Amino acid sequence: MQLRDYQGDLVPAAREGIRKHRAFMVQLVTGGGKTEIFSNIVNMVMESNKKTGRKNRVWIIVPRDELRKQAGKKLTKHGVQHAFISSGMSESRAFDVHVVSKQTLDRRWDRIKNWPDLVIIDEAHLNFDFQQKLFDIMPKSTRVIGFTATPERTDGTGLKENWVRIEREEFLETKLPTRKRVILNEDSNELDFSTEVYEKNIGGIYGDIVYGPSIPWMVERDFLAKLRYFAPPIAGLETLHWRAGEIDEVELDEFLEKRKVYGDVVKYYQKHGRRPDPQPGQNPNKPALIFCRSVKSAKETARHFNDAGFNFIPVWGNMPKKDRENALLALEQEKIDGVCNCDLVIYGVDIPNLEYGASLRPTQSRNIYFQKVGRLLRTFPGKIDAVFFDHVNLVKYHQLPEYPGIPLFFLDDVQWNFEGRPRQKKKKTPEEFFVPSCPFNDYMICMNPACRKGCQKNESGELSEGREELEVIADAKLKEIKAPVKFNNLAPEERREVQDGIGRATDLAVAGLKAGRIEPGPIGDLLRIARELGRNPMWVYHRLAEEMKVMTVQVPLIYEIQRQLGYKIGWSKYQIEALKAQKKETQKV
Repeated sequence: MQLRDYQGDLVPAAREGIRKHRAFMVQLVTGGGKTEIFSNIVNMVMESNKKTGRKNRVWIIVPRDELRKQAGKKLTKHGVQHAFISSGMSESRAFDVHVVSKQTLDRRWDRIKNWPDLVIIDEAHLNFDFQQKLFDIMPKSTRVIGFTATPERTDGTGLKENWVRIEREEFLETKLPTRKRVILNEDSNELDFSTEVYEKNIGGIYGDIVYGPSIPWMVERDFLAKLRYFAPPIAGLETLHWRAGEIDEVELDEFLEKRKVYGDVVKYYQKHGRRPDPQPGQNPNKPALIFCRSVKSAKETARHFNDAGFNFIPVWGNMPKKDRENALLALEQEKIDGVCNCDLVIYGVDIPNLEYGASLRPTQSRNIYFQKVGRLLRTFPGKIDAVFFDHVNLVKYHQLPEYPGIPLFFLDDVQWNFEGRPRQKKKKTPEEFFVPSCPFNDYMICMNPACRKGCQKNESGELSEGREELEVIADAKLKEIKAPVKFNNLAPEERREVQDGIGRATDLAVAGLKAGRIEPGPIGDLLRIARELGRNPMWVYHRLAEEMKVMTVQVPLIYEIQRQLGYKIGWSKYQIEALKAQKKETQKV
């Protein structure tokens, strides 16, 4: 099996990980080829069995029963001989590799006789309690590799082990995983067997993690489809009530109906869901997946599409299994235009020809946010790009302080909470929120902040400031978010022009700072260039601070950057604290 370079790098990393730890995690974006990687690992185990005469067994655990067959098809494609453990099917002695679901294992913990030597868990950020039980019951010699695109939990608990010291009494009484060990004597550098340390694990089961490449890296190399992201300026969501990271479904249904958002979803599919040049016999509409908060919303959304002449089917978790399978197969074969789903087509479903997605489900879970968009990013013959319509302000709920208003899928440095940190209370979304957007193209979010002559949406180039703040209005006109232009992708003359502009603005801004004054014009020019190139606004700060050769935090410069960008005061405080902490670490070194 021929792996891509980045896939090949993750295989030895995973093998080394389970040499050091009982459980090890591999992160790779949706569509990056997790199945190819663990199929390669399984085949290596089977080859080793042939050479050594051993009988090492492997289990591949999927989160739901309906994903078992899908996993089996992929394994067969990659030459992995296997059997299934399911209702009415026990482990076969004729096979060393078995696919089993979490639900099946939950029903037969007491009937497991032959534990595997290696367990591979797909969507390993899910089912935390199940994984802990598995880890406690299985033999200590069994190793676990967990695969996921989103290595964090919604409640802030880490997926990584987190052992804390406890007293002996708590050690004897706690129900959490515990261990007793001896410590290293610092004076003799030897284990002190006279001293026992009691610990409990308040984290996950994984000893460590290896990260795969980012979504922008994969898109740039054509391993994933290019993403076009539209965001709706819709007011009022912040007044609805949240429960366990989700907006109350009854309130949301009423809100969507009142604001006529259902109709807007159909309207934008009518405009952007058509294929520009369909082949003979091909469905002229892009295969679509609509994410809904409730079964009622899924049915209502499908009804609006069908009333407009499209063919959409609602699906949900507890509908008859055969009906679900038929709906998804029809979508994959493009016999229908789309599926409106509630809590079903998020994890594990692989329909690579999907081109159009829309969300009517607000969520505070970054896992769900990434999994939604990730369903669209797989490549497929004839697929030009993936279009995602964020009808419920997801881009507002999921942003990094360093990149306000930018969808996470355009960033290389998304930091996952693998180690764990306390869950922080979500703040209400501000009424005013800046999103870089194009008013000439249905408000597509665009990282080029100043209209330049030659843009197909503004050929005259008349507006020097063609981008504007997101106006919060009651209807749902959309803004599309475009990825920034890479510096290396510019023409040579454009690169020289940018470099000259950076030099001129830097010289003027530094001269002003050294004289004790702020020069808004040059700083604004640098911020414009940073946004055009997709660079963090703090690139401007670090460039000027480096030119000034100063170690102290330039607080006035931070505030000027905040003022020009229109950010809230919290952004400045965050950056100042981060710079001070960085300065302390540098001084320690």
